[in-house]
Amino acid sequence: MIHKNAKTNLSRDFGFITFTIENVVDQVTRKEEPFHISSASKTVQSHDSIFYFSGSLVELDLCDNVLEGRIPESFGHMTALTSLNLENNHLTGPIPDSFALMTALTHLDLSANQLSCVLLKSIRDLSSLQVADFSSNNFTENLEDLLSGPFVVFQELLLYDNHLNGSLPDFSQLSSLKKLQVNSNQLNGRLPSVFECHSALHLLDLSNNHLRGSLPDFTGFSSLKVLSLYSNEFSGSLPDFTGCSSLKVLVLNENQLIEWETMSTGLLSNLEELDLSMNFIHNTITESHLSNLARLKYIRTSCWV
Repeated sequence: MIHKNAKTNLSRDFGFITFTIENVVDQVTRKEEPFHISSASKTVQSHDSIFYFSGSLVELDLCDNVLEGRIPESFGHMTALTSLNLENNHLTGPIPDSFALMTALTHLDLSANQLSCVLLKSIRDLSSLQVADFSSNNFTENLEDLLSGPFVVFQELLLYDNHLNGSLPDFSQLSSLKKLQVNSNQLNGRLPSVFECHSALHLLDLSNNHLRGSLPDFTGFSSLKVLSLYSNEFSGSLPDFTGCSSLKVLVLNENQLIEWETMSTGLLSNLEELDLSMNFIHNTITESHLSNLARLKYIRTSCWV
């Protein structure tokens, strides 16, 4: 039985042992089938080969436990692993260098821990990685350096709630990227004046940072559905969003925007949520600003006094 709020979890005879991350290294099956120990999977069958890490294991889920300490270097022995989930534990320290050996990894979730290291150094050899969640840790790194890494197959990259710095570069080399969340970090500087085409991107969240300057042209984001830039220091007028024909959620509140031109949002026929509150928009909002927004369900436009 796996106890979510206890450190005593597993043993060969169903007694109890102290369950730290070091214990787990010697306590997983040889079988190639997925192995789960999480709050949603609380029972484990006992057999002769259980509790042994193997190079043939393809999926390992240890989320929502109370694993403590550093991730052991021996994780790198799992060279066939395609999915690793260590979400919501109490892991500390850096990602081990041995992760470079797990080149088959396509899904990696290390979120909601207390990890800290230079991410690019730790994951730059994971060229098959498609979905990575490093959110809610203590990673400190320049975002431009990180996004310049060799991650051309990335589809989802979640980095929110860390201590990342720098500004957002033009990440056009990440042509497969569908979701990028870098909210609640320490980003600063300006966005690129013109983004290259990002036709695959569905969600971009840069909210709660210190980004400033004018908003760029987003016309290359034809598949973008959610754009969240709230709680930054963007100024000037709203840009032309009409190229974002799929946009459903546009959140720009708590910035320093001063003007909303009709053409900037007038053709967003799929828009459902629009938040421009807590800006300094001075022009009068007329029917022409909203007449083509047939699916709009939620709008906030209250301004700073």
